[in-house]
Amino acid sequence: MGTVDDAKEALFSFADILAGPLLRITMGVVLLWIGWVDFLDPSTVLDLLSRSLPFLAFSQFVYALKVVEIMGGLLLIAGVWLRYVALLSLVLFAGTLTIFVIAPAVTGFPVLSLMGQFLLKDTVLASAAIALIARDAASHPPRSAQLDALFHFAQTIYGPLLRISLGLVLLWIGCIHIVDTPPMIALLSQSIPFLAFNAFIYVLGALEAIVGILLLAGHWIRYVALLPLVLFAGTLTIFVVAPAATGFPLLTLMGQFILKDTVLASAAVTLVALDAASHEPGPAHFEGSPAGRCRRGRDRLRSRGLAASGPARADIARSEPPN
Repeated sequence: MGTVDDAKEALFSFADILAGPLLRITMGVVLLWIGWVDFLDPSTVLDLLSRSLPFLAFSQFVYALKVVEIMGGLLLIAGVWLRYVALLSLVLFAGTLTIFVIAPAVTGFPVLSLMGQFLLKDTVLASAAIALIARDAASHPPRSAQLDALFHFAQTIYGPLLRISLGLVLLWIGCIHIVDTPPMIALLSQSIPFLAFNAFIYVLGALEAIVGILLLAGHWIRYVALLPLVLFAGTLTIFVVAPAATGFPLLTLMGQFILKDTVLASAAVTLVALDAASHEPGPAHFEGSPAGRCRRGRDRLRSRGLAASGPARADIARSEPPN
């Protein structure tokens, strides 16, 4: 038992160390890569905007938007102005998610098209942006009381938001895989043909849906969140075994859809670290660890009357080292 416990503790400690940098870098890569692809060929974005936000469907707006995404991606990768770049990213993701409200037909709602599923993943990316804001603010508290309140709110909500958004995405897309297998069959036929049969898609969709339900319910989070890592690792191997299926390096919509799984995987690692912190304090909590640094950030907030209480403490207790 001791060996198993030691292995689990080492795994959760590694997740604690990895979560912050991984979330930041994968978010940066997604913004940079997709921004670059759409800047070179804005036709997909222009078509989407013409059917949802037609007053924004002009090239100058798309080019400006993509320059912002590219710059944001570079700054995230470099770890510069982290909380402010993440806040800007949050605005971008919120903008794309409004399409579900104002033009649901564009997404294929409720049985989402590939475009709809691509946009749906922005719920996790938006939650990841809030997580980056919270973790950076815990390491470098602002001097402004107004900003303190904003960042404290981010620290309070980012853990539940990551869990709920990842659970929603897995549940929704898993159900779609069960009721509409041809798109997945087509992708697997081009990449991993020995898995391109309906029974595998049904099992995959059911597993995704079950994991999504468990995440939404908040049960066994640290163990449940490990399962999506296996699923996302499987889809990301397509970049290695069949890059042509993604359009690499100028990614097609399918390629961009798969690329976002890097952020979803990082969100899963963050959930593992958060849940382990709230239930099994161990070596990862020594004073110099990310958790220790964030605890000091939480204490500074408490001294200003802004510390969270209850379950939010576990979420605030994780922080990335200063970038």
